[in-house]
Amino acid sequence: MRMVDLYYVRPWRTGKEPTMNLEDWWTEIWQPFRKVPMSKDQFQRYELESQQARIRRESEKQQSSTSGSTSASSSDSQGYVDKIEARKSEGAGASESSEAIKGKPRKQIYTPPMDPNPQHWSVYLSQWLFYAVMMDCIPFFLSFLTFEQVQSFSLIPKLLVRVAVAAMVIFDISLANYTIMIIWATVTGDLIRDTEWTLVRHYFPGFATSPAEFWRQWHHLFKYIWVDLGFKPVHHLLRKHVTPHMSNRKLAKTLESVLPVMGVFLMSGLMHEYMMVAMWHVRPGPMTAFFLLQGAATIVSKAVNDTVGRKMSVPPMVLIALTWAFNMTTAALFMEPVLKNEGYNMVANQSILMHSYNLLRANGIF
Repeated sequence: MRMVDLYYVRPWRTGKEPTMNLEDWWTEIWQPFRKVPMSKDQFQRYELESQQARIRRESEKQQSSTSGSTSASSSDSQGYVDKIEARKSEGAGASESSEAIKGKPRKQIYTPPMDPNPQHWSVYLSQWLFYAVMMDCIPFFLSFLTFEQVQSFSLIPKLLVRVAVAAMVIFDISLANYTIMIIWATVTGDLIRDTEWTLVRHYFPGFATSPAEFWRQWHHLFKYIWVDLGFKPVHHLLRKHVTPHMSNRKLAKTLESVLPVMGVFLMSGLMHEYMMVAMWHVRPGPMTAFFLLQGAATIVSKAVNDTVGRKMSVPPMVLIALTWAFNMTTAALFMEPVLKNEGYNMVANQSILMHSYNLLRANGIF
């Protein structure tokens, strides 16, 4: 597996991820919604698209086989000397092409499969409503707390505040995705396919069993930004200017796997640091330190899973608890500027509950 997969560049299921995610809890425990069957027109359109894709694949396969047989017959008709000369020219061309592309990053493109059961946008209204209510309630209740009060809390209440702030970020991203998705489906009249809107089947980071899996799930929405701007530049510089001159190939391979991942986390930390300094003029450092610690934990957890994890079996709940413990321990670095400047009030001021509360207070009810 490529090291770039640590930062979750593939939005599809591989069968290795844990099944305990938010979607399973909704469908198997709470069951707030059901999938709506496709209408006759929708099913016919889906069948037509599938048939066209199948015909296109068969024609491409037939063309490739035809070109291969044509080249084989022409090579048989040539003499022995011509074959040798052709092989020499092919070898020279291959060496020239390899020299031409040496050092250039390869673009690996994956086309996800078509969703066999697209849904009407109304199916996702319950999830949108859940995120909307959470994004209204969490900032409202946090707005009654000050940084000094949070600092004076005991361990459990302080952890709950950190969980609430982290959940607010997750729910905000999910709410934006579902809002855009529903508006798009309403305007165009098309069905929603989870192969196009991959955040629909996004794994909930709260059930991650390691830091590596946590960040694969967390950056599901931003994976291409981080990979294209953080991972690939560092990996390209290493492959072109550093590792070819190293005698220790094992160390060179390790650097090519580790440093690009750390480059992604460093870029993320600097971006968050810039936002904190721009908004509140805080002392820089905590955000970058948080993301670098998480990057190191991602690499270590992946290495442990590939070595020790293959020899022993640990219950998923234990791994989830350890991941939560690590994230809550390092979360103080991430939460400090937000809590110190009461950044959640920026969201709370737009809350329906906050406007209702202020209206009732103005009328002397509270």
